[in-house]
Amino acid sequence: MTTAKRNRPSGGTRAASKSTATDYIEDSSLHRAEDGYSAPSGDERREAELLAELRGLGYRISVKCRVCGHPVVSARSVAAHIGPKCRAKQVAK
Repeated sequence: MTTAKRNRPSGGTRAASKSTATDYIEDSSLHRAEDGYSAPSGDERREAELLAELRGLGYRISVKCRVCGHPVVSARSVAAHIGPKCRAKQVAK
């Protein structure tokens, strides 16, 4: 049995990065309490896990449009509880 050897692109070795991913995360304002970040609660983490599991099984979240009552499934529409057609009509008013 033969094994294939991967060829490296020309240039030889890779230069070491000056900053690592953890340095970026620690410096990010998205993770500082003084900038409004708070760690997700246990309920929020469990909800995210359930949603991910359901998506993996092929299920989608839907809610009723608060204007017309039709089910909406787009992430943006679910967050706003309003479908794209009803949203467009409200903007046009």
